[in-house]
Amino acid sequence: MAKKPSLFRRILGRLAGVFLGGVLLLAAYAKWIEPGAFVEQIRLEGLDVLLGASAVAVIALALETALGLLLLTGILRYWVLVPTAAISAFFIFLTGRNYWLVSRGLRDPDESCGCFGSLIERTPAEAFFQDLLLLVPPLLILFWAVQRGSRSFPRFRLVFALGLAVFIGGWTWLSPEVRFADEAAALASEQKDETFSKSGSYQLFVDGKPGPDAFVYESEGRPELLVVSPDLPSPLLVNPQNRKLRLAPAGSRVKLDQDKAALRPEVEAIEAGEFSLGPQGLLFKMANRSFLIQIK
Repeated sequence: MAKKPSLFRRILGRLAGVFLGGVLLLAAYAKWIEPGAFVEQIRLEGLDVLLGASAVAVIALALETALGLLLLTGILRYWVLVPTAAISAFFIFLTGRNYWLVSRGLRDPDESCGCFGSLIERTPAEAFFQDLLLLVPPLLILFWAVQRGSRSFPRFRLVFALGLAVFIGGWTWLSPEVRFADEAAALASEQKDETFSKSGSYQLFVDGKPGPDAFVYESEGRPELLVVSPDLPSPLLVNPQNRKLRLAPAGSRVKLDQDKAALRPEVEAIEAGEFSLGPQGLLFKMANRSFLIQIK
């Protein structure tokens, strides 16, 4: 029969488990509320080698959620601690690599990687050293305080953690943000010229109704949409990756044929705010009208 750890070790281990579980759940929540940005971060880090970025995002979120809940509910076993240590080491590796690249001018600081996405703004250096402090000490305590040889099996808590992890993963997979991130990546990878092709995948609604004489074009070389409508002040450029809206000067559109459009190279589009993502698509307001770009 395995000897139980002392009361002090058990209390300290439970506190470390609650703390580390909370960190993992907060990190999962930060990615879950902005799944599109998480997918783009996965592409930036080059983690979509064996699986697509969306699939990696779903697996990572489900794993973080499951491990966080297991630790939070007091399941301090090696089969929980070992994968927790592995994922923590991987996080530290990513933030450390990002810090190294930024410090040498090899990466834009705005493309920083961190456990908490944009929920908690941190510099690359802060992300690296704070992750070390948040993850390593509680892990060491947990391995010191773990009960060896326990035969009890926490069936209910395990089922609950796995069930919630599957729900989070499925919700992320069906998120409009993930879909738009995939669309943007597909557009960016085509590497064609800078013309726009009329799209049959999108439809513009103005104040809840289909926009008359409205057309949505997809860029053949960039992750951008060109929206042309008499209800807009001028042609509108929409970037699904960073949610930016830009208005092209009136008259700047050059019609090539029935299914093509282009902007003159010298055109300098004007910043016009950002759009939000809802269940139906991209939402924004302009010229006292409400607009929705919906995926068909």
